[in-house]
Amino acid sequence: MVGMYRETSFSKAGNVWQDFFQSDVIEKLNMLSDVKSCDDIDANDGIGLMYNFIDNQNFNIIIGDFVQTGTEIPEGLFAKHIPKGLTAQVQIEGNNIADILDSAYLLITEAVEKTGEEIDYENFYWCEVYTHERYSVPLNRGEKVIIDYIMPVKAKINKHSPSATACIAIKRAKAVNRFRSFCIIKSRNVEGKNPAIFYKRKNQAALLLQR
Repeated sequence: MVGMYRETSFSKAGNVWQDFFQSDVIEKLNMLSDVKSCDDIDANDGIGLMYNFIDNQNFNIIIGDFVQTGTEIPEGLFAKHIPKGLTAQVQIEGNNIADILDSAYLLITEAVEKTGEEIDYENFYWCEVYTHERYSVPLNRGEKVIIDYIMPVKAKINKHSPSATACIAIKRAKAVNRFRSFCIIKSRNVEGKNPAIFYKRKNQAALLLQR
């Protein structure tokens, strides 16, 4: 992962994103377009990788993109190696970004548990992807938005779990060792209840056909 690095918190992360868009980081990242490594991530306006959580508020963040190992990094950018492994990819829909962020962690952990998988807290990171199609375009139209999330899960797949195939589509990517789970979750105040998990079948099919 290569990009702009900051130590921040959830209350100040918005300022970090403002710094990113006002800087020359995007121009430098465009120089690396030929060595970007995750072709299963849709076109986007920004990827934020959060890690090294000191507590439930403070963390380190890199806003940038994933590139191939061994890439020569432009001056002024920070690089962090992300080890090969399995990830869960979840989409959360809400009326606005605040609605999504308020409940994202609870909804994602619920979604991962539905597959019988387990989040890898030993190698934990939290990745937000703001895609053109699901975030930026609907935001400009005043419509509901979707944020894509990526986080590591432990290397096991319960192929025979009925709940896994019923709730979230599971696929092992061909090129990299990656567990991919896709669902769209409504962001809301769940008040201790299970979150509403549902499919938008057109979106599901498009995502599964990416690789």
